[in-house]
Amino acid sequence: MIDYTEPMSWKPPCWHQDYGDVPDELDHLRKVAQCVIEQLPQLSVGLSMPEEGIMFLVISNEGATVLAEIYSIENNGGSPQRKYGVFLRPNSIAEEEQYTLSTQRVIDLLNSIAT
Repeated sequence: MIDYTEPMSWKPPCWHQDYGDVPDELDHLRKVAQCVIEQLPQLSVGLSMPEEGIMFLVISNEGATVLAEIYSIENNGGSPQRKYGVFLRPNSIAEEEQYTLSTQRVIDLLNSIAT
């Protein structure tokens, strides 16, 4: 199920502590979701939690084509800062995978395929 409601209304799930800091992960996804809504209003942003321990954003265009999936990933090396895993054109032969700490870089990547 994908939740296309206002990102500030999303509530963190009650997952086992082995899944890490779930509220922090959701806040990180919420931050980029808000930026997409503000800067790329032609796109739809939904939160998907297909099973316990997996949470990501689904970015779609007006034709409901999924353009990207965005994950919040713990950064290696013990850094408290999370990074985004951006999968452009998921489940297609043109799928591309990128990682970034920058919310603006996510917006730039989405903008490059949104037209």
